Amino acid sequence: FPDSRLLLICGGQNKGLKYDELSKLIRERVDEVIMLPGTASDKIKSGVGNYTRIHDVSSMQEAVKQTKKLAKKGDVVILSPAAASFNLFKNEFDRGAQFVKAVKDIK
Repeated sequence: FPDSRLLLICGGQNKGLKYDELSKLIRERVDEVIMLPGTASDKIKSGVGNYTRIHDVSSMQEAVKQTKKLAKKGDVVILSPAAASFNLFKNEFDRGAQFVKAVKDIK
């Protein structure tokens, strides 16, 4: 999708991972980041330097709503948290279910 913009929903709690490579890819390739709260999110934000297209949200529902506001026809939206989900969700399955529900609830 060479003409598509890339929107990334990511973030959560850090489990001791390094985010240098992800931060580099965000700066180089991601057009908008929708950031869930958590310690990993803080590390990612620190790593992207002066990248200013980060939109902080507090829930998956808010993440999907924000993404809808930002996305244009033909854009690609990726849910790739790159972090643990236990601060907002029961587990990764709950996180995925909440994402699917939020997408289906869009009017």
